[in-house]
Amino acid sequence: MNRLSLLCLALLAPAAPAAAQTTVTLTATDTDCINPAGSNWQDNRLRAYWNSSLLFVDGFMKFDLSTIPDGAQITAMKLTTFHEYGFGNPANNPEVKIYRVANDGWSRANGGDPHPGLNEVLTPLHTGPFPSADLVPYTWDLDVNAANWSVDLLDDTLSLAMRNEAGNQGRYSYVYWYGSDPGIAPPQLEVTYTGGGPFLRVANLVAGGAASLDVVNATPFGQVRYGYSLTGAGPTSLPGGSCGVLSVSLSLPIQVAGVATADAAGHAVLVRNVPPGTTGVAVWFQAFDQAACALTNGVAATIG
Repeated sequence: MNRLSLLCLALLAPAAPAAAQTTVTLTATDTDCINPAGSNWQDNRLRAYWNSSLLFVDGFMKFDLSTIPDGAQITAMKLTTFHEYGFGNPANNPEVKIYRVANDGWSRANGGDPHPGLNEVLTPLHTGPFPSADLVPYTWDLDVNAANWSVDLLDDTLSLAMRNEAGNQGRYSYVYWYGSDPGIAPPQLEVTYTGGGPFLRVANLVAGGAASLDVVNATPFGQVRYGYSLTGAGPTSLPGGSCGVLSVSLSLPIQVAGVATADAAGHAVLVRNVPPGTTGVAVWFQAFDQAACALTNGVAATIG
């Protein structure tokens, strides 16, 4: 089988049925608490706090969206935070909203970022009852129609913030949740989406192991062809038969990894053994959905 077998087809498959919905659960990669004056609280506490001197202390959460295809249509989002017991919280009837954040450049590790700003409101006002016991989950259904998520998908990062709007009470008010430190209970974001074209993930690329090349959003019951390169990410222009000229994110020579058939949900998996003694070798991967004439994203990885 030559390299063009990755890309070329003589006949197109029948039109695909509508893409199924995919749901992923993401764990917060970072959290921080910042007030509008730029004061930072660098612990593992996610705050929705207000008092008359500090005003708002907003709790920020960051999520990695790289497992969701660019161009996907997000149909639902559900945020779950886990209550941190202590300090009399929740105190004085907190009133909390979740916002999309204007700037993803903040990080707890930076130690002094300015307030990154708030964009769209994603929830109605939550007045509880909020949990008081430790590690109790609380769910926030986010309004996916309130924002354009395309920029977040393109840069693979989404920042959310919680703000206690209870300042009109004229007294301090707060509720606390656990932050992003692993091993306790970091915030979770469940995202449901459709479309976006076929999307490739590579897992367990370890010398002597069995790597998994996983494609979602492919044509249901269609063939997915996988290729790789040891020389780079292209781009390489290759004739794709009735699919026209394709710009491939692989450099020549392109090796064929194999073919898998997608299931009814458009999910295809190819498992291949990784030769022992290859730790540290760089590999570039891409796959091709024959029926849709659609290339996946390219994936650059290093064998562990």
